[in-house]
Amino acid sequence: MNGLYQPFAGMTTGLTWGSITPATYVPTGYNVLFNASGYLYTQWIVTETLVELDITPQSVTDSVVASLTASTVANVPGTVGIALSKPFTKQMTFASGRVYKLGEYPFKYRIKTSEFLGIANMVYMNDTSGVFVGSIAENPTVSYPLVLNVETGDNSVLSQPLEIRIRQTFWVKCYGLSTETIN
Repeated sequence: MNGLYQPFAGMTTGLTWGSITPATYVPTGYNVLFNASGYLYTQWIVTETLVELDITPQSVTDSVVASLTASTVANVPGTVGIALSKPFTKQMTFASGRVYKLGEYPFKYRIKTSEFLGIANMVYMNDTSGVFVGSIAENPTVSYPLVLNVETGDNSVLSQPLEIRIRQTFWVKCYGLSTETIN
């Protein structure tokens, strides 16, 4: 949720990624703003994130329930059932045969990190401790994951693989302008 540097690095179990390497992927524009040579800013803080999902079972006999939960620990909650009892959880059922408009993501989850923490946004944005601040090649010291769980509705084994499309948008405060790199 608040880690801008390699946000998908922990999402490798049971997934086959197309065209990206999750352990090294950074969001578009990250290397322009923050990199070891020629960066503009030295620090950042993620104020808000939006995750959009589309899950398509490949068989008409399959349907799945997906839950997305803001958490303090990676992989917790570990099931959809446990996730539904947690605050900051959103869930949706997906089945094949749906017709959407081009580019539409039916599942949208938007969250402010300060609201998750239960503190005023101004206190979070002006973090004097530095624990919520990321730098060129590091996430914040205190990182909060978004945990995605996907299960079949009847707890059966999928007959075909799932296609999952994910898009994540970050709202970021950049600071620590490096004036020597813009001369």
